[in-house]
Amino acid sequence: MTFEGRRLAPIKLNLTLHVGAVRSDGYHPVSSLCVFPAIGDEVALGPASDDFALEVTGPFADDLKDVPSEENLVLRAARLLAGEVSVPPCRFRLAKRVPAASGLGGGTADAAAALCLLNEASEAPLPRSELIALSRELGADGPVCTAAALRGGGILLAEGDGDRVSPLGSAPPLFTVVSNPLVPVPTGAVFKRFDAAMPAAGLRQRLPGMGAAALVAAAARGRNDLRLPARTIAPIIGRVERDLSRAPGSLFARMSGSGASVFALFASPLDAARCARAERARGRWAEAAPLLRGIAGGA
Repeated sequence: MTFEGRRLAPIKLNLTLHVGAVRSDGYHPVSSLCVFPAIGDEVALGPASDDFALEVTGPFADDLKDVPSEENLVLRAARLLAGEVSVPPCRFRLAKRVPAASGLGGGTADAAAALCLLNEASEAPLPRSELIALSRELGADGPVCTAAALRGGGILLAEGDGDRVSPLGSAPPLFTVVSNPLVPVPTGAVFKRFDAAMPAAGLRQRLPGMGAAALVAAAARGRNDLRLPARTIAPIIGRVERDLSRAPGSLFARMSGSGASVFALFASPLDAARCARAERARGRWAEAAPLLRGIAGGA
């Protein structure tokens, strides 16, 4: 069949991830400064005969083989939009290029890409603000991943339950390497250890300027509050952080999300490419790419 639309589902890098104390409803407030590299799965959209369907290909397709269709985020996104606007039956093809459950928001990014593709195919597309609001039903990363898909990346600040997203402008011309040691780190287990330790940490952070130096400085001033609990589950995260921070040309390195992926920022694409090759030689999944610049301005 012919797939009529396709979209990169860029992964999310948490430059900072400040996490508040768990509330009575079991959720944690967060404040996270996010950027999005040109790395991710690809979601394609084509016609179907009756209902929504999904075909998964790619090197990490097996990561999703045991996920029931009703729990798959791509199909959930399609059904969510179908409840709001008239959309045609369609078949999605997901090229799974990024390991699942790796702290990169990949599943939600796939759903956000599907949501945007299907919205574009509808007779009366939802406005951006309504589409982002609808994406809250996809989880805490839904609004920031959908905003990134609509804006083509950029710098975004996600706050509250992830429902408040503020665009801070276009990303500077930096490059990133993302490395994953292919060790599972369950998000629930990380938060359980975080709650047990209950570090006294605030959520406020100073917002960066738009330049590369300001962005790196803002990241360095911040934290990833899930880093230490994740490292108790997978100590190799510390070695990946150390390897990336010591790579020639590395400006900054940190674990993303709840792990086990680690990223580093570079000014030079050659330094980033060399680092990615070194990471792959260590037996890790690694990719190098520029940050997606996004739409200039804060609106």
